[in-house]
Amino acid sequence: MPVLPASGYLTPAAPTVEPSPVPLTPYQEIRAPEDAFGGATARALSGLGASLEKAAGHLESTQQFYDQVTVDEQRNSYEDKVNKALYGDPSVAGDVGYLGLQGKNALEKRDGARQAVDAMLADHRAQLKNPRQVYLFDQDVNRYRNYALSAIGRHYDEQYNKHAAETAKDTYKLGLNEMAVASNNNDFARLKSALESSLVAGEQALRLSGASDETIKLHRTQTVQAATTTWANDAIVRNAPEGKQFVLDHKDELGDQYDNLLQKATAASTQYDVDRMKNGLPPITSQPNLVKGGATQGAISPMGREHYNYQRSIGASPNEAAVLTPAAEVESNFNPEATHDHAYLASKGLPPGYGMYGHNADRLAAMQKQFGPRPTWQQQAQFALQELRSRPEGARVNAVTTAEQLRDIQNDFEQGKRTPEADAKRLAATQKYAALSGGSTPPAQPAATAGGDQPPTTGGDAPGPMDVEARYKAAVARGDTVRAQQILRGEPATATPPATATPPSTTSPAPPGQTGGGPTMPPLPPNEPGDFPDSEIPGLLEKLQQGAKLLPPDAKPQVWNAYVHSVRQDANIAYNQKMHAEREKALAQAKTDEEVGGQYYERMVPGGTNRPSDAEIRTDKRLSLKMRENLIGALNAPNHPQPSAAQSEVNRIEAYQRLGAGVNGKPQLTKTSDIAALMADPTPVDQRITWHQFQDLNNVLLLQNNAKRQFIQPHITQLLKDAEGVLFPLKHMTGGVGVKMDENGPMRERRYQMFVENTVNDYINEGKDTRKLFDPGSPDKPNPEYLGNRAILDEYGKGAKLFGKGQATANAPAEGELKDNPAIMKAYKEGRFGTFGTQEAIEAAKQYSIRAGLGMRKQVVPEAGVPLR
Repeated sequence: MPVLPASGYLTPAAPTVEPSPVPLTPYQEIRAPEDAFGGATARALSGLGASLEKAAGHLESTQQFYDQVTVDEQRNSYEDKVNKALYGDPSVAGDVGYLGLQGKNALEKRDGARQAVDAMLADHRAQLKNPRQVYLFDQDVNRYRNYALSAIGRHYDEQYNKHAAETAKDTYKLGLNEMAVASNNNDFARLKSALESSLVAGEQALRLSGASDETIKLHRTQTVQAATTTWANDAIVRNAPEGKQFVLDHKDELGDQYDNLLQKATAASTQYDVDRMKNGLPPITSQPNLVKGGATQGAISPMGREHYNYQRSIGASPNEAAVLTPAAEVESNFNPEATHDHAYLASKGLPPGYGMYGHNADRLAAMQKQFGPRPTWQQQAQFALQELRSRPEGARVNAVTTAEQLRDIQNDFEQGKRTPEADAKRLAATQKYAALSGGSTPPAQPAATAGGDQPPTTGGDAPGPMDVEARYKAAVARGDTVRAQQILRGEPATATPPATATPPSTTSPAPPGQTGGGPTMPPLPPNEPGDFPDSEIPGLLEKLQQGAKLLPPDAKPQVWNAYVHSVRQDANIAYNQKMHAEREKALAQAKTDEEVGGQYYERMVPGGTNRPSDAEIRTDKRLSLKMRENLIGALNAPNHPQPSAAQSEVNRIEAYQRLGAGVNGKPQLTKTSDIAALMADPTPVDQRITWHQFQDLNNVLLLQNNAKRQFIQPHITQLLKDAEGVLFPLKHMTGGVGVKMDENGPMRERRYQMFVENTVNDYINEGKDTRKLFDPGSPDKPNPEYLGNRAILDEYGKGAKLFGKGQATANAPAEGELKDNPAIMKAYKEGRFGTFGTQEAIEAAKQYSIRAGLGMRKQVVPEAGVPLR
């Protein structure tokens, strides 16, 4: 490229210039070497800067590494401590951490766990040296802190629901217990309150547990059924007719328990009637107008009925109960916490009255001294009855005959202000409760009509209309059955008895071995196996005829049959006991004759210094007349002619043989007196024995009889034990269930025991071989004298209830069918041993297992619904 020298330089010649294809720059480019301008120095300085920059970068990396290590160390330590706080420290026994806490503990320690997480975070942040470390630590740890706090919150929520559910379950269980207590105390209001509490708590527990609506509904039904069943069972025990009516009124609530409870209530009501008839009172449960008490009783509140029944249960007469019950209703409506007469008592300087009867001053102090500051309503009722009987009103309460007189006694007892309004209120209440004694409302004054409601001077039933039962009994005693039925129905007496009032005469068919029932007695059911004929038991037919007179025309046959069964059972037991007592008395007299007579025989040694006299023996009342005659004969034997020594020895040998059995047509010698008779009249002289021979023979007899009794008793015990399986299979069921299910079992056992003991005693007294009584013999030749013979046991065991047979279906398992306990349990659940869950079915399954050799000794646990207690 041509270069033109700069201006001022010498230019030797003008250069040849050629045009350039590239435009020239507008400036001059002058190239000079860098070294000319200090290039080497610049290069040296540039290398030093790079070195410094490289060193600075290295120093920065070292600090970052150190910061990260420090942060990691603190983060790891923090997370380890948080993990131990949440899940527990493995090196500490029993430490489960916060997430291992359950229920209330988790709820109470949540705040502490949260604070511990933040406190540990603050402690580890304090260990950091610079802001970068804090920045890095927070960036790494905050995420884990949030996770830990979230886990604590979730666990708290879970345990809160769980704790709330457990608390609700506890409340539910307490409610069930409260219902049981209320039922036992006959407190229906308390039971309803406890049921409501249990229903709310049960639903709350199930909802917190995530249960479905169907499960909650089923649980509610089960709870209501449990409460209703508990009350029904207790009500049947307290008062069978009322219990039966409760069952009938609550069929839906009782569910699958209804049939069993109705059967139980019906049986109890029948027994209630039987007990009344045995006490000379008419049956009531078979008469619709008396089951619920009639129209008047319908106005009585449950609390009023409960109070009246309680007064009667603690011994109050109908009149006493008819004074105290309306008094409690009028004064407080049966509120045991009520207060009374504030202004009236304040004007006298006294505090308010207290309780159902409004006791105050000294009367209140006496009640609280006896029962404490807050006596229950039952205790207040007891105190009121005690107080009534200690006051002048109590001396005349049972003699009055009208509701007005009872009201006046009530006013005197309460000592309150009398006003026409108060008198009318008390009279209405008194008339209402006075009717409870017989199912009809008594008139205010004795009715001047023919029959039982007239005063005694008119020849009527009884002193007045208050005691319906007494009037009824009086009418029956007069033979006026028409009037008796009118009294029961609350009807006035009629001058002419209705033509249809007297039931038609019927003659009951006579069971084999006894007479008929009589012209007015319903047909008698057949005797139970083992019963004596009615005609053989003194007074039994008369007792049955008396019961027949108590029956109303519309009485149910079940009541009569149950009454006959119960009366017969009582009579047979009493007759058996009487016969047994007479037998025992005879055996005791025989034992006394043997012991005391033996002492006399020992003193009769010829030539002895202590020989008894004739007068001493005759006046010894311990001995029977027969024994005294035998002793006197033996005493005088030496004065009678005696055989030769040789002949007496022959007679002795024969007598010895007769100790075991009869010889030469002569009976066996079984008693001392039998041997003693051989020394004197009426034994012929040539058949007599001497005194010393008598002593030797008597000693042999005594040893023989004692050996028999000692040998026999264990056999009797074992025989009776073996017979239990036929006579009373349910005997050993726990809790007395067997006796309740088969109440005739003890009587069957007693009959068989008496049969065994009497037979054994007869064999001993008659000198027979008692071993035959306990020897069954061989299979091909059974012993007919064996007391454990199956035919004998079947006769005495008629009517015995077997395990499960009262309930089980035709599908009951046969012996040997079920091979193991799971199969037995399955059959039990299927109801093959009886109704599932009943004590009888449980016992049947257990006994089946034992008989099969599987050893199920523990009781099967019934899978029932809600527990009652």
